[in-house]
Amino acid sequence: MLVEQASRYQSLAAQTPILKKSVEQLLAQSADRGGFVQETSSALGAAALQRKIQTMIEALGGNVQSAQSVPDISKGMFPAVTVRVQANISMEALGSLFGSLAQDPLLLEADNVFIQTRYAGGQRPAHEGINLLEIRLDVTGFLYEVETP
Repeated sequence: MLVEQASRYQSLAAQTPILKKSVEQLLAQSADRGGFVQETSSALGAAALQRKIQTMIEALGGNVQSAQSVPDISKGMFPAVTVRVQANISMEALGSLFGSLAQDPLLLEADNVFIQTRYAGGQRPAHEGINLLEIRLDVTGFLYEVETP
């Protein structure tokens, strides 16, 4: 019995360097915050997300009418940072916007999407083409918060 216990302890002692290396790798991965909003507070995260969305929409030829932060009522390890956006954008640019949101390095999700046609100058054009779409949507990113003991 003592021989078996000694053999098990020797086996565990041999695994210790491997386990230490695994723990170090896990700690290094947890330091990587890829996909998360990098700011340290919800207010700063919302401001950064507003700038990001506005830049995306304007780069596609759209125009942001308003952008406001939506308070997060849930508390957890990854608090949500949500921005409610209202903008005017073309149909083609809208498809590109959704593609950009999906491919962004941040983990972003679009929700509460509302799309309505708008005509330049408020008048329906003589041809059947639609000039602009009015869109309203919530875009959510996530903060990475580490609980301090």
